[in-house]
Amino acid sequence: MLHRQIVGVFMCGVLLLSGAGCVSRLGDFSLISSGSPQYDKMGVAPLQAGVEDRSWRLWFGPFPLSGTPSIKEALDKCLDKGGGDFMERARIYSTDWSILLISYGAYNVRGDVGNSKFDQMRAK
Repeated sequence: MLHRQIVGVFMCGVLLLSGAGCVSRLGDFSLISSGSPQYDKMGVAPLQAGVEDRSWRLWFGPFPLSGTPSIKEALDKCLDKGGGDFMERARIYSTDWSILLISYGAYNVRGDVGNSKFDQMRAK
């Protein structure tokens, strides 16, 4: 009976030691865009606060199961989600973790999305 308990504790320890993770804040940006916003209208553009999205990839051993994550893709997803063309107070994070043969990596973008072309949208 004691032998099973020792093996159980040992296996839990191995599992805990085989997993690792990290979240890093890559940067804070007052203004960021991947397109061409109308800079003169940014001050009066409507904002949608707290928009967040990510670009990620999963690995099984050395084999990637999807495309390479990118900050631009994560930003574009945020802009699409928020219906805008620029982001204020943007924060970019990198997230990585691994457990045994499964690994995950992602770029997360959070911020307030604005639409500098809101006049054109209303005219249509």
